Amino acid sequence: MQIIDRVEINYFRSVYSISVKKLKELNVFIGPNDAGKSNILRALNLFFNNQSGYDEDLQFLMDVTHLRQDEARDAKGRLTIWIKVHFNNVEKWKTLPEKFFIKKTWNRYTDDPEVTSDVKNKQSLTRFQNKLNFHYIPAVKERDIFSDYLNLLYETLSERDDIGFSGPADALSAAVNSSILDLTDRIQVALAVKSNIQIPNDLESIFERLEFFTDQDSFRVPLSRRGDGLQVRHIPHILQYISNHNKKLNIWAYEEPENSLELSNAYLLANEFENEFSTSNQVFITSHSPAFYSLSSQRTKHFLVRKAVTQSGDRDNWITSLEDLENSEVADAELGVAQLIADRSKEAFAEIKRLKQKNAELAKITAPVVLTEGKTDASLFSAAWDKLYPNTAMPFQIKSCSLGGSEHGSENAGADELKKILESTTKDQNPTRIGIFDRDDKGLLCFDNLRKHNSFGVENDAKLNQNFRSGAVRLPELTWGSPYDKFVKDSMCIEMMFPYDVFPKKHLEFVFIMGGKKLAKEKGETWVAKLTESPDLFDDVPFRVVPKFGDKIALASSLASLDRTAFTEFKPVFGLITKLFQQMS
Repeated sequence: MQIIDRVEINYFRSVYSISVKKLKELNVFIGPNDAGKSNILRALNLFFNNQSGYDEDLQFLMDVTHLRQDEARDAKGRLTIWIKVHFNNVEKWKTLPEKFFIKKTWNRYTDDPEVTSDVKNKQSLTRFQNKLNFHYIPAVKERDIFSDYLNLLYETLSERDDIGFSGPADALSAAVNSSILDLTDRIQVALAVKSNIQIPNDLESIFERLEFFTDQDSFRVPLSRRGDGLQVRHIPHILQYISNHNKKLNIWAYEEPENSLELSNAYLLANEFENEFSTSNQVFITSHSPAFYSLSSQRTKHFLVRKAVTQSGDRDNWITSLEDLENSEVADAELGVAQLIADRSKEAFAEIKRLKQKNAELAKITAPVVLTEGKTDASLFSAAWDKLYPNTAMPFQIKSCSLGGSEHGSENAGADELKKILESTTKDQNPTRIGIFDRDDKGLLCFDNLRKHNSFGVENDAKLNQNFRSGAVRLPELTWGSPYDKFVKDSMCIEMMFPYDVFPKKHLEFVFIMGGKKLAKEKGETWVAKLTESPDLFDDVPFRVVPKFGDKIALASSLASLDRTAFTEFKPVFGLITKLFQQMS
């Protein structure tokens, strides 16, 4: 919601004179430490709440810009702080213009500001000001912050008709939690923690002791005794509930929301600010985090805040400067490593999000799952089971790790993707899963380096996750029977589990490689003959033959139509998979 269109700040702390223009729903102020980012948000708090900080009254001579003090002293002028806020008539009141301003001016002699405006209807102006609700969350979020917002939550709840604040505390707690079910559900989804309000038995102390309790293992633990990061994640959700139910126009000024959060949670919170909190509120944020730095929707605007040096008499003064941040090159010079981290961490967060989506897809499957590198691999394993055990229902499902789409589609996710899915398995993951790796260079590398998976007994070709929710199998070492077997090094894939003498040759091509370069067929055949006649040369010559398959979908269809005897080599693999699943159950 774009309640404010523009803000002019003059002579407040490090801000000599800046204009923050063309504001959007979410406005992010980025810059180095001590550049004055927080002073912009505090200026807004001064305008709306007449406080220069959180629960901190204006101390005029301390808060007025030093440079302005020097100028006023030299010119014997009047010393003031003034802030002008330009509003949009977001509720389309007929008694207010489409855009209008309110200006407030402070001086050293009065506590309350002088208020001026271009609105002629003063009654409507007063009604509009009473409609505004400004929330300021400082960077250091002490326990008082939580208490204050729990108190605001109580005030919001006390205005609801479905709660009567009388009677036994247990019944009252149940009524409160029923009314804030949307809040507690949202917290549980966003934070993966169950929270409920606890009402004290002594109702007179409700303001001091209203508390969230969270479930941890089998115990109920007060939120105040959980980590700072978990407490910090509760604040915007509580604030969102208050904003949604107070019938006001809500503006948030939130300093460094990423404080006390690891990077992955900072990205989750940034997405919540962009896609949820700023849809019904206008939000101003200061941040150093790439999670907020990298937000890029049309509803978000970034500002770069820097120090600027100006002279006053014979000394230099630094003041806050502000400019729109429209491209990353400007930020690169100012933030240095932060931008490099931003790009990489954004990619990492996207990868985590993608893996979570795949895990969610797998969770919809009730039976254990066997995952293959590609979709045609999955279709061949399914065909093998039908051929070998025609009267036995398959006790697991076979899926490609690419998931989604047609089972016989062209997407082959590969060994890297399969490795990531297995490594992302959690201790409560359902269903259990086993990945099948090809016995080629990539498959062997991923199998050998599979994190959190240990050797499975005496089985060299199987591994089991430490939490017993996933496992891995690599294809067995087989002699295919082709004329080039001794030159085919570690290239076993699922297609090569079928005997060479029945393999549909129209789908097969052999590629001859020496020193990393592909050779013409004639040259390759020459080297095959030479190395066959002189085997002692083989170790010194970087020569290999790699089987290549053409249309893998057509090939899979041809292989699936072969006689049952062509699937013999699949039996030991199915046996190994069965052993792993039995160990997991």
